[in-house]
Amino acid sequence: MIEPGRRHLHIAVHVIAIAGLLLVALTGRIAYRTARAFPEYALWVAHEYEGGAEGDAAVRERAGRVDGAVRRVGWFLTITVGLSLALLVTSHVMLVREISRREHIERALNDANRELESFSYSVSHDLRAPLRSIDGFSQALVEDVGPQLPPDAVSHLDRIRHATRRMGLLIDELMALSKVARVEMKRERIDLSDVAEQVVAELRRQQPAREIDITIAPGLQATADAPLVRLALQNLIENAWKFSSRRDGSTIEVGQMRDANGAPAFFVRDNGAGFDPDYAHKLFGPFQRLHSVAEFPGTGIGLATVQRIVHRHGGRVWAEGRMNSGATFYFTLG
Repeated sequence: MIEPGRRHLHIAVHVIAIAGLLLVALTGRIAYRTARAFPEYALWVAHEYEGGAEGDAAVRERAGRVDGAVRRVGWFLTITVGLSLALLVTSHVMLVREISRREHIERALNDANRELESFSYSVSHDLRAPLRSIDGFSQALVEDVGPQLPPDAVSHLDRIRHATRRMGLLIDELMALSKVARVEMKRERIDLSDVAEQVVAELRRQQPAREIDITIAPGLQATADAPLVRLALQNLIENAWKFSSRRDGSTIEVGQMRDANGAPAFFVRDNGAGFDPDYAHKLFGPFQRLHSVAEFPGTGIGLATVQRIVHRHGGRVWAEGRMNSGATFYFTLG
């Protein structure tokens, strides 16, 4: 992607070059009309000042003026054409350099993606095996000699098993995050209201005793990759569900508004724990948590996944909130 400063420079060069060409066309038109009118004007001057040295001098003076004007127009035309060509060549050179730079970046990105795939393979296979061994042998110890162990030892083994399961969950989340950046996108028309209803229905099925007021605006439409957008919306709604769980009369709202540029923006709002606005910049980083695991369990990958999905669609995501006053997450889809 071209940086804003470079993009503005390219646009300026093109505008100046086009303006120069338009000026050339206008000047050429003037020169053409002057060249056509000059013979008729010369004949008229000769007719008006026929005879005598005085008439000849007047004709020569008028003809000299016209000839000087034509020369000035010719010089102006030459300079304007040269300047326009120089600007066009400069713009072309800049664009060629930008294309070369982007090709270099794309090659580096492809190399990085291949390395990421190799790393993902190692994570999914090489790291899972020792985790399974730790969990399995810990369970075997509890089953075989559990009654003979002191309570502290049993507690330690339980903590080991819990840590290995959490590590496995983190690996799964990292794998999902890496796939988001590599999966091929297919844009289509999506009913986000229906997607949100499905996510909420699944959450209610998992926790049927939970009392919560959820409002989903009807007719939320977007053109995007359906699986990716569903994953993003699922993460946002699940976060709202989780962080409002300790509040009586908890509410969640899914809707749409216009951002500062007039583009449609979707949002998920809750009245839960909220967050400190001073640390809002940390919300979308992997493993960045503003609440402890003891308060609200999780891996800290969900919002990073949301941001990556939104950025792949050419959109942006941001959040507003206050401690103990809820939070609202907004996103656009390009």
